[in-house]
Amino acid sequence: MQISKYIISIIVLSILIISCSGEVTVPVPKPRMYPRVDFPNREYQAYNSPDCNYSFEYPKYANVIQDKYQFGDQSVNECWFNLEFSNLNASLHCDYTSIDKEKFGSLLQDAFKIVSKHNIKANFREESIIQNEQNVGGLLFSIKGPVATPYQFYLSDTTE
Repeated sequence: MQISKYIISIIVLSILIISCSGEVTVPVPKPRMYPRVDFPNREYQAYNSPDCNYSFEYPKYANVIQDKYQFGDQSVNECWFNLEFSNLNASLHCDYTSIDKEKFGSLLQDAFKIVSKHNIKANFREESIIQNEQNVGGLLFSIKGPVATPYQFYLSDTTE
Protein backbone atom coordinates (compact mmCIF):
# COMPACT_ATOMS: atom_id res chain seq x y z
CA MET A 1 0.00 0.00 0.00
CA GLN A 2 2.78 2.35 0.90
CA ILE A 3 4.62 1.54 -2.28
CA SER A 4 1.62 2.37 -4.44
CA LYS A 5 1.21 5.79 -2.73
CA TYR A 6 4.91 6.36 -3.30
CA ILE A 7 4.64 5.39 -6.99
CA ILE A 8 1.52 7.55 -7.50
CA SER A 9 3.22 10.59 -5.94
CA ILE A 10 6.31 10.05 -8.13
CA ILE A 11 4.14 9.79 -11.26
CA VAL A 12 2.19 12.95 -10.38
CA LEU A 13 5.39 14.83 -9.55
CA SER A 14 7.09 13.73 -12.79
CA ILE A 15 4.03 14.76 -14.86
CA LEU A 16 4.10 18.15 -13.14
CA ILE A 17 7.82 18.60 -13.82
CA ILE A 18 7.50 17.49 -17.45
CA SER A 19 4.57 19.85 -18.06
CA CYS A 20 6.52 22.80 -16.61
CA SER A 21 9.70 22.10 -18.56
CA GLY A 22 8.28 23.25 -21.91
CA GLU A 23 10.00 25.96 -23.91
CA VAL A 24 8.87 29.39 -22.77
CA THR A 25 8.31 31.84 -25.61
CA VAL A 26 9.12 35.40 -24.75
CA PRO A 27 6.82 37.86 -26.54
CA VAL A 28 8.74 40.22 -28.80
CA PRO A 29 7.18 43.60 -29.59
CA LYS A 30 6.59 44.44 -33.21
CA PRO A 31 8.79 47.16 -34.70
CA ARG A 32 7.32 50.65 -34.83
CA MET A 33 5.67 51.33 -38.13
CA TYR A 34 3.60 54.13 -39.52
CA PRO A 35 1.02 53.65 -42.25
CA ARG A 36 2.09 55.00 -45.58
CA VAL A 37 -0.24 57.62 -46.98
CA ASP A 38 -0.03 58.20 -50.71
CA PHE A 39 -1.27 61.70 -51.42
CA PRO A 40 -2.47 62.54 -54.93
CA ASN A 41 -0.81 65.32 -56.91
CA ARG A 42 -0.90 68.76 -55.32
CA GLU A 43 -3.53 70.52 -57.34
CA TYR A 44 -5.86 73.04 -55.77
CA GLN A 45 -9.15 74.67 -56.63
CA ALA A 46 -10.79 77.77 -55.21
CA TYR A 47 -13.79 77.75 -52.89
CA ASN A 48 -15.83 80.93 -53.31
CA SER A 49 -19.38 81.19 -52.06
CA PRO A 50 -21.44 84.37 -52.32
CA ASP A 51 -23.05 83.55 -48.97
CA CYS A 52 -19.77 83.16 -47.07
CA ASN A 53 -17.40 86.00 -46.26
CA TYR A 54 -14.29 83.99 -47.03
CA SER A 55 -12.58 82.02 -49.76
CA PHE A 56 -9.81 79.46 -49.74
CA GLU A 57 -8.11 76.83 -51.86
CA TYR A 58 -8.60 73.14 -51.23
CA PRO A 59 -7.17 70.03 -52.91
CA LYS A 60 -8.86 68.78 -56.07
CA TYR A 61 -9.20 65.31 -54.56
CA ALA A 62 -11.52 66.70 -51.85
CA ASN A 63 -15.26 67.24 -52.26
CA VAL A 64 -17.35 70.01 -50.72
CA ILE A 65 -20.46 68.44 -49.21
CA GLN A 66 -23.14 70.84 -48.00
CA ASP A 67 -24.25 69.73 -44.54
CA LYS A 68 -28.04 69.89 -44.45
CA TYR A 69 -28.37 69.24 -40.74
CA GLN A 70 -26.75 71.33 -38.05
CA PHE A 71 -26.91 69.54 -34.68
CA GLY A 72 -29.92 67.51 -35.84
CA ASP A 73 -31.91 70.54 -37.03
CA GLN A 74 -32.28 71.84 -40.55
CA SER A 75 -29.23 73.99 -41.35
CA VAL A 76 -29.94 77.63 -42.11
CA ASN A 77 -26.28 78.48 -42.62
CA GLU A 78 -24.92 78.06 -46.15
CA CYS A 79 -21.39 78.21 -44.74
CA TRP A 80 -21.86 74.96 -42.78
CA PHE A 81 -20.20 72.28 -44.94
CA ASN A 82 -17.72 69.42 -44.91
CA LEU A 83 -14.61 68.88 -46.98
CA GLU A 84 -14.61 65.12 -47.64
CA PHE A 85 -11.34 63.35 -48.39
CA SER A 86 -12.72 59.95 -49.37
CA ASN A 87 -9.37 58.37 -50.30
CA LEU A 88 -7.97 59.32 -46.86
CA ASN A 89 -11.16 58.45 -44.94
CA ALA A 90 -11.19 61.96 -43.47
CA SER A 91 -13.40 65.00 -43.36
CA LEU A 92 -12.91 68.62 -42.33
CA HIS A 93 -15.97 70.29 -40.84
CA CYS A 94 -16.22 73.98 -41.77
CA ASP A 95 -18.47 76.69 -40.40
CA TYR A 96 -18.61 80.46 -40.52
CA THR A 97 -20.52 82.55 -38.03
CA SER A 98 -20.65 86.31 -37.80
CA ILE A 99 -20.22 87.17 -34.13
CA ASP A 100 -19.88 90.05 -31.70
CA LYS A 101 -17.50 90.29 -28.72
CA GLU A 102 -19.89 88.64 -26.24
CA LYS A 103 -20.61 85.70 -28.53
CA PHE A 104 -16.89 85.35 -29.28
CA GLY A 105 -16.15 84.68 -25.61
CA SER A 106 -18.84 82.00 -25.50
CA LEU A 107 -17.56 80.31 -28.67
CA LEU A 108 -14.00 80.47 -27.36
CA GLN A 109 -15.09 78.69 -24.17
CA ASP A 110 -16.82 76.06 -26.33
CA ALA A 111 -13.59 75.43 -28.24
CA PHE A 112 -11.69 74.82 -25.00
CA LYS A 113 -14.54 72.70 -23.61
CA ILE A 114 -14.53 70.44 -26.69
CA VAL A 115 -10.77 69.99 -26.41
CA SER A 116 -10.95 69.33 -22.67
CA LYS A 117 -13.36 66.43 -23.28
CA HIS A 118 -10.42 64.62 -24.91
CA ASN A 119 -8.36 64.87 -21.70
CA ILE A 120 -9.93 61.64 -20.42
CA LYS A 121 -8.19 59.59 -23.13
CA ALA A 122 -5.33 61.93 -24.05
CA ASN A 123 -1.75 61.27 -23.03
CA PHE A 124 -0.54 64.76 -23.89
CA ARG A 125 -1.91 68.04 -25.25
CA GLU A 126 0.09 70.78 -26.91
CA GLU A 127 -1.28 74.22 -27.79
CA SER A 128 0.29 76.27 -30.60
CA ILE A 129 -0.55 79.88 -31.39
CA ILE A 130 -1.51 80.61 -35.00
CA GLN A 131 -1.03 84.16 -36.32
CA ASN A 132 -0.47 85.52 -39.83
CA GLU A 133 0.09 88.88 -41.52
CA GLN A 134 -3.62 89.40 -42.24
CA ASN A 135 -4.45 89.34 -38.49
CA VAL A 136 -6.05 85.91 -38.63
CA GLY A 137 -5.18 84.08 -35.46
CA GLY A 138 -6.18 81.22 -33.26
CA LEU A 139 -4.96 78.11 -31.49
CA LEU A 140 -4.03 74.65 -32.72
CA PHE A 141 -4.49 71.84 -30.21
CA SER A 142 -2.39 68.75 -30.87
CA ILE A 143 -3.80 65.93 -28.74
CA LYS A 144 -1.70 62.77 -28.38
CA GLY A 145 -3.09 59.39 -27.43
CA PRO A 146 -6.14 57.30 -28.33
CA VAL A 147 -8.47 60.23 -28.99
CA ALA A 148 -11.18 60.66 -31.62
CA THR A 149 -9.75 63.83 -33.17
CA PRO A 150 -6.01 64.37 -32.67
CA TYR A 151 -6.13 67.95 -33.97
CA GLN A 152 -8.58 70.70 -33.04
CA PHE A 153 -8.24 74.36 -33.95
CA TYR A 154 -10.09 77.61 -34.17
CA LEU A 155 -9.36 80.72 -36.22
CA SER A 156 -10.70 84.23 -35.94
CA ASP A 157 -10.34 87.49 -37.80
CA THR A 158 -8.84 89.56 -35.01
CA THR A 159 -9.27 92.96 -36.68
CA GLU A 160 -12.49 93.79 -34.79
